[in-house]
Amino acid sequence: MASSNTTFKTREAYKAAKELEEARKAGTAPPAVDSDGKIINPHIPEYISQAPWYLKQDGPSLKHQRNHNAKKRKFDSLGKWLPRGQVKGPAATKYRKGACENCGAMTHTVRNCLERPRRRGAKLTGQGIRPDEVVGAVELDFEGKRDRWNGYEESEFDNVRQRFEVLEQNRKKTQEVRGESAENESSDSDDSDESDDANHGAVLQQTGEAAKTSVRNLRIREDTAKYLYNLDLNSAYYDPKSRSMRADPLPNVDLEDKDFAGDNFVRFSGDVSTLAKMELTTMKAGSVGKRLPHLQAEPSRAEAVFRELETRKKELRDRRRADIIKKYGGQEHTVPKPGISDIAQTESYVEYDADGRPKRETLKRLPVSMYREDVLDKNHKAIWGSFYSNGQWGYACCRQTQRNAFCTGEAGRKAAIETEKEMEERVAKAIEKRDPRTLVEQYADRKSDKRNTVGNGEETEEALNEEREQQIRLEKEIRKQEVEEKHGELGDRQRPYNSLTHGFDSHKLSDEAMEAYRLRRQMKDDPMAKFLSRNS
Repeated sequence: MASSNTTFKTREAYKAAKELEEARKAGTAPPAVDSDGKIINPHIPEYISQAPWYLKQDGPSLKHQRNHNAKKRKFDSLGKWLPRGQVKGPAATKYRKGACENCGAMTHTVRNCLERPRRRGAKLTGQGIRPDEVVGAVELDFEGKRDRWNGYEESEFDNVRQRFEVLEQNRKKTQEVRGESAENESSDSDDSDESDDANHGAVLQQTGEAAKTSVRNLRIREDTAKYLYNLDLNSAYYDPKSRSMRADPLPNVDLEDKDFAGDNFVRFSGDVSTLAKMELTTMKAGSVGKRLPHLQAEPSRAEAVFRELETRKKELRDRRRADIIKKYGGQEHTVPKPGISDIAQTESYVEYDADGRPKRETLKRLPVSMYREDVLDKNHKAIWGSFYSNGQWGYACCRQTQRNAFCTGEAGRKAAIETEKEMEERVAKAIEKRDPRTLVEQYADRKSDKRNTVGNGEETEEALNEEREQQIRLEKEIRKQEVEEKHGELGDRQRPYNSLTHGFDSHKLSDEAMEAYRLRRQMKDDPMAKFLSRNS
């Protein structure tokens, strides 16, 4: 598309225009301004910023990109808010259709009614009808929707102030009745200050006679407020709602000479600097063309590669240092002097007398771990894990193997030892009583004994009759189960009435029924199951 600026430019003018455009993009030259005084973004492409030739625009402008037919929304000012407590007029004397069934107002429904729920609403009684409220609408812009103080009324704080004044007056009256003097009041205030200091900067807020809540975002009264460190209006921003000042209010003061360096000072402590170095190393490697493991996708591998790179850098630095010393000399200056090495920091614990001499040779302290040590719970005299027996941990003082058990002292220890001895004796006796023969040998011996008894004629006629009767009952039960299975395969209209439950009690199964079920059951894993079913 042809542009409106179709005039011929010389080479010098075209070069000057390009230099001005680059300067505007770099920020060294002021941006272009349209006829309305609005700044034009220099980074907008040329095919967007230039207007068509038929619009005949003389200077730079973006009016051709705006929709002139669109309706402009009118927003309300920040001071305007919804009406509160206003009514349209007097209340109606008769219930109207569509009104609230509880109070009778037309501006809301029963679900949104703020009146006390009545036993019989205004729809049924026609009495106590409330007037209609004024329902307004506020059209706010982007800033108005996000303004936290928009719609706030100062008169609402008067109720809070009055409530606290009444509480203060009642407190003074109770103090006068109890006869507390001003000295006691001052001592109480001092005690409260000391208690605030003892809570590591957490101010205790009294909410009742016995309840105290700790508020962490409040400061101690003796500490300087964050917004008072630097009263310059262009200093660090202080957020009154969250009570935070992230930037440093005194950047020109030395770090050792100031008490507060901003909330972000804590964020850059610990392993944050190490993580920043890892990210910087990854970015530098990517700019050169080397590919390192991603910090989020492979954090462990990335940390291992970073440590390996740091080790190589240190070795290279030491090698260069050794080469320089070898070439130019000066090895004697790298060795620390004897007097200076004694002043170095150490973790060895030594006690000194008043004259500065060490008292005695103290024992070497073990390094303190990150876990709690020497914790004695439940009246125990030894820690958990000081005793081990039969794959269980416990306490050595009483030999308890339960973590939350209370200590039973020496009596519990003796009882545990006696119990172990008794268990060992029982196990030894059981081993002695155990038959040394294998199960196959025991079965063969029992079978031979049975043959001997039959051959001797010791089996009575009653035993034989009982065995015959048991076999008859078993065959009868097998036939009964077969009939029940056939009836179960038939439909509801074909099988006899009550045929599936006749003579069957699920709670009282006879031995013959169970034996018949075992005989008739076919094992799915049995390789001869199909062969038996085919032969049957």
